[in-house]
Amino acid sequence: LARLREEAHVRLRAYLDALPQGRLPRALLLMDRAVHTALVVDKYNHRLYVYERGDDGMPRLLRDLYVSTGRSSGNKNVSGDLRTPEGVYFITRHIPGSQLPDMYGYGAWPMNYPNEWDRHLGKTGHGIWLHGTEQIFYSRPPLDSEGCVVLPNIDLESITEYLHPGTTPIIVTDRVEWLEPNEWLAKRNGVMQAIEQWRQDWASSDVDAYLAHYSPNFWSRDHDHRSWTTYKQRVAKGKEWQQVKLSELSLFAYPRQAGNGDTMVVANFRQDYNSNNFRSNMRKRLYLVEEQGQWRIRYEGAQ
Repeated sequence: LARLREEAHVRLRAYLDALPQGRLPRALLLMDRAVHTALVVDKYNHRLYVYERGDDGMPRLLRDLYVSTGRSSGNKNVSGDLRTPEGVYFITRHIPGSQLPDMYGYGAWPMNYPNEWDRHLGKTGHGIWLHGTEQIFYSRPPLDSEGCVVLPNIDLESITEYLHPGTTPIIVTDRVEWLEPNEWLAKRNGVMQAIEQWRQDWASSDVDAYLAHYSPNFWSRDHDHRSWTTYKQRVAKGKEWQQVKLSELSLFAYPRQAGNGDTMVVANFRQDYNSNNFRSNMRKRLYLVEEQGQWRIRYEGAQ
């Protein structure tokens, strides 16, 4: 009975604490047309918001649903802590309910926890999914999972068409940060301009200007800032010319608490690189952080 009261309380609170009219989620700064939809989870209010990319490029709300999260409050750090991770994640695949134990209900959509930032912080754990509820129950209490995001089966089935493995982001935050449209546009445009300047400086072969876009705390799979600088300076010596084209850009703002207080944005895009001695076409991911009023790259790697 106490757990039913808890669910009733958070459901009522979500209705009383209505979505701010005209405001936009900071998490969704830019959705490429290929992304179609994005999910934003508010752990405090136990809500899942489904957004699509509007004709004007702004996110447009499609659904607002109740969800259950981890039994323990706070951001996930280690395996078995029963917390739901906070950050920018992506759905990786779909597992039908017929292939799973009944506790997963209608089905499951695994998330890519731990992501690049989680692994950099040394976080552990796995098996964080968006999934349904046991068939004998309509829903689960607010804090009831081992770290997954859990929907009633009827709601999960209703949003299946919006879940696309490999492209659908799911941004999980303690509380959604809402922005006025003009503030949202300013933040989006600022990040886009920084990425475009990085592209131009890279293509210009001005290696010093290019490297100025990287944070002193930069890392990648094989490099830190020092080794990355040495590597890029060496590569630049063999370049007579180079072209860099970016397309299919999406920008997702990282939850502030999960970013250790930094203002951080995850950028996904397709990169077409061509030079006198090398050519590549790849999906790339950047983590950008705002440092002293400038956007700098904290992480760079293939998707």
